[in-house]
Amino acid sequence: MAAQSSTTTARFRVGPDSAGADPGPAYRRSGPLTVTDANVMTGKLQPDFFPHIFGPNQKQALDRPAVVKAFKTLARKLGDGRTPEEIADGFIKIAVQNMANAIKTISVQRGYDVSQYVMNSFGGAGGQHACLVADALGIKSVLLHPVRRAVGVRHGARVAARHKDASGARASRRRRTGSTRRNRAPRSGCARR
Repeated sequence: MAAQSSTTTARFRVGPDSAGADPGPAYRRSGPLTVTDANVMTGKLQPDFFPHIFGPNQKQALDRPAVVKAFKTLARKLGDGRTPEEIADGFIKIAVQNMANAIKTISVQRGYDVSQYVMNSFGGAGGQHACLVADALGIKSVLLHPVRRAVGVRHGARVAARHKDASGARASRRRRTGSTRRNRAPRSGCARR
């Protein structure tokens, strides 16, 4: 899911709402600007190196011209002299801080010093933000595993510890296929050095 970017009285906000099934201009859809759009605007995502799976026939690249147009419109609307690139970078900084704060909330409250861990990054956009999030947390190393993003997500679901939530429902452990070895992931999402 993409985090939705918006402005309210010249304040930037990223998330927690998602653009859902109708993401922004990069995806050739009519939805709101997203963090993906910001990454396209800043050049962190380059349409030529991204799968051509968008548009009505699902054979087109990410739409950089539409992203540039949307950010230029936003810059004119704000009228404070910031360039479209500066605005996009601002949204990315907010998204990174939100991710870092979420990790702090989970880890620090359990007594972990996250700077003593290696950040383990996987998932669709993990590699786009992992180093920035690690910097925000004082983490010196990032592991970018070569597994495909969907495999990494399935692996995370498979190794997640069973727990009881406030409603009393239990998270069920996914059925393992093939492996008889039990894998355990640290609750913080980082691997200890």
